[in-house]
Amino acid sequence: MKKEISGLHHISIKTTNLQESIKFYTELLGLKLKYDWADDSGKAVLIDSGDGNYIELWFEEKSRSTESVLAHFALRVNSIESLVKRLRENNIEITMDVRGITIPSEKPLKAKIAFCKGPSGESIEFFEEFNSL
Repeated sequence: MKKEISGLHHISIKTTNLQESIKFYTELLGLKLKYDWADDSGKAVLIDSGDGNYIELWFEEKSRSTESVLAHFALRVNSIESLVKRLRENNIEITMDVRGITIPSEKPLKAKIAFCKGPSGESIEFFEEFNSL
């Protein structure tokens, strides 16, 4: 079988105080803010945790205390279409079909993404980028 997963791309953390979270990860932990954006879906940043791995901080007005602060995690993939096809063939629930995105940062990031539900109900994103970070 062809290896389609090439590593972790990012984890996503919900925050009600985006600036405080950015300060924690950049000033306290010494990580670098790489991308920031706001669009119809909300406001978020990608913090470079090294080696092409990121922490996504996603702003939410108010906390949903019954939910985890971890929104999802994303796996970097080489061929998103073939992976999603294989998941479907194995009766894995696809919660978002493959679609193209552009993260409208100073240096736009283009990718294809898809989501599925994992065996414990976790949300898993598959992320195939088109331009190098």
